[in-house]
Amino acid sequence: MPPLEQALRLPVRRTSVSLHMPADFTAFCLLHHDRYLQYGRVRLSTVAAAEVAVETALGDLAVRWPSTLGSPRPVAVAWQILGNRMASAPLSGDDDIFHRTLPSVQADVLVLRRCLALTASQIADLMGIDEPRIKHHLVLAEHNITKELMDRMPVSSPDPVQQDKPVNAIAENVITGHRSAPIRRFQTARVPQNE
Repeated sequence: MPPLEQALRLPVRRTSVSLHMPADFTAFCLLHHDRYLQYGRVRLSTVAAAEVAVETALGDLAVRWPSTLGSPRPVAVAWQILGNRMASAPLSGDDDIFHRTLPSVQADVLVLRRCLALTASQIADLMGIDEPRIKHHLVLAEHNITKELMDRMPVSSPDPVQQDKPVNAIAENVITGHRSAPIRRFQTARVPQNE
């Protein structure tokens, strides 16, 4: 038997691989993972699809981490990577309907504000965009979206504990062992019809 065939028939011993990520990357992941996952669940509608997209995006970010840190807005780079992964995820039915209708930034801002009940400041921190630009995109999104589509948008009531808390404070809770609020289940808003 040729040596290559013999090598292929040998039993394979499984060993675990341990990766050590830089502390700043680990902190970044702790800071943003929950909100990324909440956002992904709104865009993709299944937990599994959202988890795959978020984990893959964070993996992409890990590969680019040194250059991302050298950029003027690392959070914006990370958000772009996440958005690209969400956009390339397989869709079904009404998945990502807001992103298929509105420009990407407008759809992001609208989803984060209406579905996750984040403040403009929290959205700015998460996306890496200045707060005045967030407010501008929110106005444009609300102007550009149809009433029918707005009525179909899942809404979340603000979590009084998390609402005014900056994203950094939520990360501190994660790092110290105090978990942030669990991902809320979203319900479609019902608007009464005029008779």
